[in-house]
Amino acid sequence: MTGPAAPAGGGGAPLRWWRRATSRIPWLRRVPVFLVVGATSSAAYVLLYLALRAGLDPQPANAVALVSSTLYGTAVHRRFTFDVRGRERILAHQGLGLVVLGAGLAITSGSLWLLARLEPDAGRVTELLVLGAANGLAGAVRFGSFLAVMRPEEVRLPARPRAGVGGGF
Repeated sequence: MTGPAAPAGGGGAPLRWWRRATSRIPWLRRVPVFLVVGATSSAAYVLLYLALRAGLDPQPANAVALVSSTLYGTAVHRRFTFDVRGRERILAHQGLGLVVLGAGLAITSGSLWLLARLEPDAGRVTELLVLGAANGLAGAVRFGSFLAVMRPEEVRLPARPRAGVGGGF
């Protein structure tokens, strides 16, 4: 026996919850896209790190893989996660991407440094687990930073009118 049919376009309980939540917290709609883009960027990072690690020490391999995957991720987040099109503000967004790259590099390099001090003979799997956790933290920093800056014009709050301008009070 099945329950009553959901109203047309209403979806099940999880879908109704999601719609209510995202109507109250609009930026929440961006999280699933951010996670998918982030997952593809992370996969590219891991594959590149492993390939580079065959000939490089952990720190240089991390830096090259992080820079490459960040350049890709910033461009894709700009277009798909935050729906920003065109060249307007592209330099500001790329500049922010570089700042966030610096934060991510500090977080991941710091995690590798700490791992080397605590477990000098750590294997590749341990390195990747530590880097995965560090990249999760860097991702949260990235999302917050991009959310604050990468917004299509129609979502921006209007500027507050100044006294004496526009028929003010």
